[in-house]
Amino acid sequence: ANATRHELDSSVLVLIGSKDKQFAGQFNIDTLCLGYLDLEKLIKAYSAASVFISTSIDDAGPSMVNQSMMCGTPVVTFSIGTALEVTRDGENGFMAENFNDNDFVEKLFKISHLTEDEFTNLRKSTRNSALRINSKHVNAERIIQIYHETIKLYNK
Repeated sequence: ANATRHELDSSVLVLIGSKDKQFAGQFNIDTLCLGYLDLEKLIKAYSAASVFISTSIDDAGPSMVNQSMMCGTPVVTFSIGTALEVTRDGENGFMAENFNDNDFVEKLFKISHLTEDEFTNLRKSTRNSALRINSKHVNAERIIQIYHETIKLYNK
């Protein structure tokens, strides 16, 4: 699938990180380099974004997938690490087959071609699914469950 000139002209790619300027010239799209962001600014960046694009292919996380979802921003990611556990196609973003660039681009186009209502619903379901998966309460329950399982194993 090829992006139309209008789609590219009406989009801005925001790069975050210490090497963002090194990559900026590689894209045929307007690019904004924000550099390294503290947590408060990172949350604002996630919240302002339409989609978080995670291109990591060798990462135990990436934790930025979870962070984006907690801000209600859907993701497009490869099927690796934590993304495998938290990404639900159509509920909080889309997951592409690992190392399959064409599949990744197709997932981006799926999000970019949603109607306004579909996109609004995707943002809402992204936030709701993140709360079910990543909230402090859910994590505390997981820790308690692991603790009880460990106690049972230790007492055998």
